[in-house]
Amino acid sequence: REEDYIPLASDPDAVYDAEYTVDLSALKPLAACPHSPDNVKSIEEDAFDFCDSLKMVNITEGVESIGEGAFAYCMALEIMYIPESVKFIWDLAFNCSTVTKIEVSDDNDVFASYNGALYTKKYETLIQYPLGNMLQKYVVPETVGTVKDYAFYGYYRITSLTIPNGVTSIGNFAFDGCSSLTSITIPAKVSIIGKSAFEKCKKLHKNIMANDDNMDLIIKKMIMPKTAAKLFL
Repeated sequence: REEDYIPLASDPDAVYDAEYTVDLSALKPLAACPHSPDNVKSIEEDAFDFCDSLKMVNITEGVESIGEGAFAYCMALEIMYIPESVKFIWDLAFNCSTVTKIEVSDDNDVFASYNGALYTKKYETLIQYPLGNMLQKYVVPETVGTVKDYAFYGYYRITSLTIPNGVTSIGNFAFDGCSSLTSITIPAKVSIIGKSAFEKCKKLHKNIMANDDNMDLIIKKMIMPKTAAKLFL
């Protein structure tokens, strides 16, 4: 009732610990399914990006899709838990430098977690490594055949990486921004190296173990110095 409407406002001299501005035009509606308002099936693209105070996320059972960049740049977020119901996770969904591990329900039949990293269920595809993990050396599991787009994107701590012999494909931007990476082993079976896969890997100049064809791919398709050492496999 219009006559009962009373506007609420803070005192003119009020002091706040923090102030946030919300652009209402940028908010994306979420459709809840019956019979509960929290029965949301999809977390949309960029839904919670730049939520600096977000420390913990409880993705409820029933959510099926997590959009691209949904939790990107949430600089206080440390652990992500993926419930059984999630079937789709888009690129850079958890692109936060503070996330130390991505956990997945054992009952999820699409995704799995190993040492905090996100994989497909049978560990055949490495989807995303948590940027907040403090490890500097990493050995990709022998079961992996594909390193997905953006898998290690921006992981500046890693210095050494071993890719198993079964890997055939390295995705776009897979190691883009791994600025501390000084050595990598690329197996002979790798036939696809995506766009900018090793871009901004400033220290990856000498210790690249690869066959001649893959070395040429690295030099031609990625921003790499032509003086990079060829260590043949």
